Amino acid sequence: MAAAKASDFPEGVWRLDAAAGAGAPPLLFAPQTGTCADHGLVNDGGACVDDAVGGSFAARLPPLADLREWGVALQASGTVDYSAAINAALAWSAAAESAVYWPGGGYAYASNPIYLPPGGMIRGAQSPSNGPVGAELRCAASSAACLYRGASGAQTGTKIEGLYIHSTASPGAGMRNLDAFDIADRDIKVQGFGDCLYFKNDNVTGGGLGYRISGVDTGACSHAHVVFDGWAEAKITQGRFGMNGPGDVTGTDSFFLITGGFTGTAGGPNTIHCDLCQFNTGGSNTSPVYLMHYASIPSGVDTGAMIISNSTLDANSGGMSAIVRVDSTVLSPVMQLNLHDNVFNAPGVIPVDYQTTVSDVSWNWHDNKFALNGAGVWDWPSVQHVDLQFHNNYINMGSGCGDITVYAAAGSVGNFDGNNYDGSCQWVISGTWRSFSMVGGSKVPSLAGGNATELFRVDENTATGETLSSASAVEGGNYQLSYLT
Repeated sequence: MAAAKASDFPEGVWRLDAAAGAGAPPLLFAPQTGTCADHGLVNDGGACVDDAVGGSFAARLPPLADLREWGVALQASGTVDYSAAINAALAWSAAAESAVYWPGGGYAYASNPIYLPPGGMIRGAQSPSNGPVGAELRCAASSAACLYRGASGAQTGTKIEGLYIHSTASPGAGMRNLDAFDIADRDIKVQGFGDCLYFKNDNVTGGGLGYRISGVDTGACSHAHVVFDGWAEAKITQGRFGMNGPGDVTGTDSFFLITGGFTGTAGGPNTIHCDLCQFNTGGSNTSPVYLMHYASIPSGVDTGAMIISNSTLDANSGGMSAIVRVDSTVLSPVMQLNLHDNVFNAPGVIPVDYQTTVSDVSWNWHDNKFALNGAGVWDWPSVQHVDLQFHNNYINMGSGCGDITVYAAAGSVGNFDGNNYDGSCQWVISGTWRSFSMVGGSKVPSLAGGNATELFRVDENTATGETLSSASAVEGGNYQLSYLT
């Protein structure tokens, strides 16, 4: 068509394939006076083709246009670069407000970054299961991201359904979202990158639900499985992070890395919720080190709430250090950290590694199972104005555990009601508490003269060094309370 004259084909031209062996479905091109650009189209070989004399042919693309119409040929092996063709197809998707169909049967290879503009949509041939099947984008190893989405300051979302994004030991991100809202995905898999998923929010005043995904697999992520960088909101359901056996990589920092953020309205990262998820360190690997890692958050940021519910952590291979790590570079309170109805199989892991002095946090952990045999010492945040709600949990510490230390400074509240314990641990409650409660549960030890099911309260004052040895000594100050299981 590029060598023809559009006016010579008033009925249009049927193209049988976009390129030899590409496998694109037949497509009708209609003649038009003027170039593709004259009609607001792009001479991309898929949506429009300029002829040889100033005219053009416009494709009659269906609402779900095949990626191969732009000349992309799927490969079983090899590195033929189709970056430009893929980007042309996705640009058409955004402009036409239609989806691009990404077929299976091989991968589309890209040597350069791929961009899905605001409004663009990808629909894969089938859901990528536990293996490279269905629609696949394979990218060259690069410090840049494989797939960028949205645009800085954009308010229009993008959508992906059924796509496997893959590389081999690439230091860049697999999929990086650029400050866009209403991003909705389903059934995606990302493997072989530094940060498999990277959610970035550059919009200081923007708000709303940023990211929703149902069904995501990540693996072989050398730095973090998911990074939330100033992200407003994210909702993840049915996620699987990490691989079975030796297929994953060692040295990964975290499953979730939370960083950045802004002061002011909708400063983010507001609410991040992961429900029905699985976190797996792999059979012979010693990473990630943390389930959640808070790092480099400026002062004055509303960090909102992190919620993990109905999920499982399997870290039986060892190497994980803590469920939550908060660095000294976190200069804003980790406001709400809620864990409920989860199972944590993680020998040797402590719940919290808290390195900052920032105060005013409210954490609610309830109805979880902690199988942390030989976990040694648990250290809770040693900061002021802490609200710790740790209740109705089952804790299996085994025979090799050390002290379970619960400490807080002035103005703190602790509720440790209804927990069940299994192991030879010693509870050590210390600090200056405004209120502390431990009621019900099993294997909660009695104090001399006390009862295992009564309410224990420590009222804040300046007393120091006093040891609680009987129920009558509850009212007082800075205690070292030891409950023996």
